[in-house]
Amino acid sequence: VKDIVLYQTVDKTYKVLSDLDDPILYTPDPKQQVAYVQMARARDLAVIVMDQEIANHFMSFIEYKHQGKKCKRVDAELGGKDSDSAHAERLTELFRKASGNDKLEVKVQTLGEKALPAMIAESEESRRMQEMRKQFERMSSGQDGMDIDSMFPLELTLVVNDDQPLVSRLSALAELPGQEEKADLLARQIYDLARLGHGSLTAEDMAEFLRRSTEVLDKLTRPDDKA
Repeated sequence: VKDIVLYQTVDKTYKVLSDLDDPILYTPDPKQQVAYVQMARARDLAVIVMDQEIANHFMSFIEYKHQGKKCKRVDAELGGKDSDSAHAERLTELFRKASGNDKLEVKVQTLGEKALPAMIAESEESRRMQEMRKQFERMSSGQDGMDIDSMFPLELTLVVNDDQPLVSRLSALAELPGQEEKADLLARQIYDLARLGHGSLTAEDMAEFLRRSTEVLDKLTRPDDKA
């Protein structure tokens, strides 16, 4: 692929391959992934739009023709650094409990005060496996006896932003006697907000998220002695 190919960025500008960062960050849907795009912008990284059916094959072609070049969806590269804070383990346990998944992969990183309290990161390898899964399911026509989930595992990581004041307050709240229920409610809300931003919130979970949001708003409007 030579520099006669122009790549459109989310900012409506055009770049040639040699002008792009390494790894090459892309998004199939700038609106759906707006939170991730904004984080990349804050790091002065270009994000190209790959929203056509042929995009996956084309990116593989780029990597084949240019050894060492890698394409990664924008939610695979959050750019944070692992936090060395003492409450990282506490936050990990808190979000695993809130998610109902004791095997949830959790990373506590520094993403900046203006970034969201938590985001979902999906590795490029996992994303490509999910594309393969879709193709396999179309070809297999729902054959019984196949463990599709183990063949094409989904690898998502909850990245908790240790720079966010809300996360610090959540950690402190979880340590207060009698505040465990409130801390769990807040952790579940943050977790589902991250899933909502990633696009991995199911219809059933969305209904629960909306119900819980009403509960949170109700608590906020009560007098302090009744909250």
